[in-house]
Amino acid sequence: MIDEKRYAGRIIKLTVGEDELIRKHFVRKAAKENELFYHNELVKAGLTVPRLYKNAEKAIYYDYIPSIHYLDVLDIWERDEDSDFSIWQPLAEWLCKLYKECPGVVVGDPNLRNFILDTERKCYGIDFEEYRQGKIIDDIGLLLAYISTYKPAYTEGKKKVCNYLIDYFITHLNITRPELVMTITKQIAELEHRRAGKIMKGKRKYK
Repeated sequence: MIDEKRYAGRIIKLTVGEDELIRKHFVRKAAKENELFYHNELVKAGLTVPRLYKNAEKAIYYDYIPSIHYLDVLDIWERDEDSDFSIWQPLAEWLCKLYKECPGVVVGDPNLRNFILDTERKCYGIDFEEYRQGKIIDDIGLLLAYISTYKPAYTEGKKKVCNYLIDYFITHLNITRPELVMTITKQIAELEHRRAGKIMKGKRKYK
């Protein structure tokens, strides 16, 4: 018996017998090939990613991992007055390992929906079709621009998360605070342009 639950877009959760799976459908062959290639590279590098269950003609099946997206983590973190920053460390560690173990490889679309946190607070990367060769600082800058501008944009909580991650990345990677802050500002401007000014204008402040 097969039970299905549609997530967003091309993602469906399946129960096949006793197996819980995620099926990701692909329209473009090149996107599917890129997904498989970088999933394999990440596995070889020892990064935590869902196990490949099946490679079908127009879909890839992965093991389902009980977890929440880091976008939901952000929402919960902002609403919890007793939150600390430890929940963000698995994400920061995962990204630093990616950049160190896979030189030149970037996420490409590092929005928080592409990272999950399991019940043991282990971070997993998911959705690999946008991975490519690129500049680490641009990848991190875009991640922090996304965090800053998720609605409601530019809240105090988001500023605190961004400052924590800035501190972490400049400590563990070969980048400086001024160049990273400049990159974040540039990436925010590009996001605002693409979103046609729909983001609430607010005061941005990083250390």
